[in-house]
Amino acid sequence: MEALFRWREKVDRTGHRANTNEVTDFIEVFVNPKNINLATIAELYRKGGLSAAKIATQVGLSKSAVLSKLHSLGIRRENLKDIEYDNHRPAIRAPFGQKIVTGKLVPNRHELKIARLIVELRARQSLSWKEIVHHLESENLKTRNGFHWKIRTAKRVFDRWNGKL
Repeated sequence: MEALFRWREKVDRTGHRANTNEVTDFIEVFVNPKNINLATIAELYRKGGLSAAKIATQVGLSKSAVLSKLHSLGIRRENLKDIEYDNHRPAIRAPFGQKIVTGKLVPNRHELKIARLIVELRARQSLSWKEIVHHLESENLKTRNGFHWKIRTAKRVFDRWNGKL
């Protein structure tokens, strides 16, 4: 991996530029991102725990190019057993209503209560999606990440848990 140096021009108070021969800052840049070693990308993904987007910004490729390189190596969404943990944080997320504990999916009681409420309001009380989202907000219930509910998020939870709760 060759790093290139970026030169910065100094500007004096009159607005004229003066070139300097000292390095003021540098950024690691890959000379030809398309020739990046596939093993390097796989190592960053598996052992480094980086997402495809973070790898893309680090090596200078697009996210889709990184994903296609990972797919060419046979690396897709890994099974929970194959995940390497870094600071007890898994590489993939558990579905809403479940959480990952030591590599296994276990129920998340708080999220399951919200999922039951969504299924109850939609399937049994026949409320519209807008009414369901309004009800969740009036109960001061937030999503897993602490955001306000959206119709599409409530639909996804309903589709996952309808008939299972």
